[in-house]
Amino acid sequence: MAASNHTTMNVAYILSATTAAGGATKSFLTLTNALRQRGITPTVVVPDADGITPMLRKQGIDTIILAFRPNTYPDRRSVKENILFLPRLIARRMVNAKAVRVLTCELSKRNIQVIHTNVSIIDIGFRTAQKLHIPHIYHIREYGDSDFHKHYFPTWNSFHRTLHKPQSYSICITRDIQRHHQLTNEAQSMVIYNGIDVTTPTDSGTTTNQGKESGGDYFLYAGRIEPAKGLLFLLRAYAAYASRGNATPLHIAGKASDSTYMEQVETFIKEHHLQHLVTFLGERTDMPALMSKARAIIIPSRFEAFGRCMAEAMMCRCIVIGRNTGGTKEQFDNGLQLTNGEIGFRFSTERDLQDILTQFTTIGRDTLLTMRTNAQLTANHYYSVEAYTQSVYQFYQRITDEKHN
Repeated sequence: MAASNHTTMNVAYILSATTAAGGATKSFLTLTNALRQRGITPTVVVPDADGITPMLRKQGIDTIILAFRPNTYPDRRSVKENILFLPRLIARRMVNAKAVRVLTCELSKRNIQVIHTNVSIIDIGFRTAQKLHIPHIYHIREYGDSDFHKHYFPTWNSFHRTLHKPQSYSICITRDIQRHHQLTNEAQSMVIYNGIDVTTPTDSGTTTNQGKESGGDYFLYAGRIEPAKGLLFLLRAYAAYASRGNATPLHIAGKASDSTYMEQVETFIKEHHLQHLVTFLGERTDMPALMSKARAIIIPSRFEAFGRCMAEAMMCRCIVIGRNTGGTKEQFDNGLQLTNGEIGFRFSTERDLQDILTQFTTIGRDTLLTMRTNAQLTANHYYSVEAYTQSVYQFYQRITDEKHN
């Protein structure tokens, strides 16, 4: 359908970060690139001039750089952080109060009809929408407490009361996220899966991973190096597996966002003599290519909200070995319901993961081929860009119609 047949609308998006490799950023870019074709004019509010900010401006997208902080309590993981806790908390409140004043002024000039905050831990968009008397959407992509151990300011209950106020809406990226946040009002909260768009590498016209059902060159971990993502959990299981000999190498693709945790990871690798098996690739932009050569991708996050890398792997026909929690479990369950078979390998404990790695080379080619095919079918069914975009666009239309009625 041509853009001229769509309702035009000005929408402000609040991003918590500009990192191009972040899952929330990727999902935002996928969404806005498609929505612009439907008549949505975006204004993007970013916390810095780095990452995707120059790209947005090059595309002619109205971009506001604004200092703001999460609406959560500062970390208290060390003596230093405990000493600085109160000053940092006060500073966050002051910075965000100023950000709301500036943003209210800037968005009032632009005839913004909806404010869409890309994560749940940023509240300046909601506070600005309340001042402008326009709808606000929290795109809830995280559990908050279970995954990142973050705590909403001033309390969990106070944050959730904002989700039920007039003209306050939410999009949850899984059913489990919606249940976790106790969002039962279907008029205000929708479950909309992320849309996944990957360009998979091909070899002489063949589909990614065809012809390598017998294995791959390495196991792959893809994600930030931080406690929530569970890399140490994976390494403990991997060390036990590698101690039996003939281990498949492990490649780690992602940046270290927690220096203390990174030191623990490096120490573990040295103490268990894994340096010849574990390779750090850093942050990468060629994930489909990495997945195409992997024996399997391993997702050990303690509570992955959606697990974008899992959906990307499914699209790329890369076998998934995933922790049976949160969004990872929901994607496995979606596949099981759709295809009547498991679309990957689930684990709950380190011993479970160790056993899967140990037994992986003995799994039959036909079993892996069926799993790859069903996983790709599931991803195409649930996580298409068209379905993602259409659902969000219709949500915009409904909540703006409700405001005018």
